Parts: sequence; structure tokens; C-alpha cells
Amino acid sequence: GRATEVDQETIATTSSAESAFGHFETTYNLGDEEYDVSYSIESETGEFLGECGVSALEKVGNGSPMRFTAFEIWLFDKMDSRMVTKVLMSERAFADQTLRSKLADKKELVRAEKGRIVTLETANLRLDAMITELAYEHGSNNGVFARVTTKLELSAKNVVA
Repeated sequence: GRATEVDQETIATTSSAESAFGHFETTYNLGDEEYDVSYSIESETGEFLGECGVSALEKVGNGSPMRFTAFEIWLFDKMDSRMVTKVLMSERAFADQTLRSKLADKKELVRAEKGRIVTLETANLRLDAMITELAYEHGSNNGVFARVTTKLELSAKNVVA
């Protein structure tokens, strides 16, 4: 029975280390024109590993307040020195072929849905961004975000040493 105990200990330390980099939650509300949040990712020892965040990307019309129809979720890995991005689009924006081809160079386009998890991965890091709250501006035909809450969970990918 001794071996079993050791295995369980190993499992426990692995899972806690994996989720060590933190949980962040960010909410966008209509009228927040400077919406661009970023968080530093640090190891347990305080070493800087990278950054992640959510930024307003694509606006619609020229009125005030600015109305956004797409956000960018991004993850930067210092060790991998690259940035991974995914674009979160409103229902109407996602159906708009012209807009889609305009944003296609930004990598993967994802339709915003409550409960949807968008995963970004680099060589060492993994970001799971879950949309926990989603509301569209009244009368925008699901085109303009009124409120979006994203819960970001960061973990280390299992790197075999």
C-alpha cells in the first residue's frame, strides 16, 4: 500500500502546481471605451512568465459611447516569445463575412456564447477563458456587446523535464 500513497501525493502536488498561476475575472460594460485589461503571469516563486488579457478590438459606428462587436483574448509566453490571440465576436459580427475576413488574420474567430470556454496555449502556458456573463445592447440584433464577463484561468502545461 506504500506505493499508492506516494502516487496520490504526486498527483496532489501536480494538480496544485498546474493551477498555480491564478484566476482573474474581468467585466466589460458598454461605455468602457478604454477596455484593455492585462495580467502578469508569475510562477509560485514570483518569476515573470508572461501576460494575458482581454482587449476591445472592433467597434461599430462612430457614436458615443463606442460600441464593440469583437474582443481579443490574448496570451503571451515569455519563454516561447510569442503571443497567441483569439477573437471573441458578437453573434451578428460572427455572421458578417466581410468583418470575418477583415479579422481573420487575427487567428481563430470565436462566437461569444455564455458558458463557452476559449482555450489558448503556448509552449508552456494554457489559458482557459470562460464567458460567464453575456448581454447585448438592446436593439442591436445581438451585434453590440453591452456586458461581457470573462473568467481567466491560467495553468502551466505539463512540461516533461
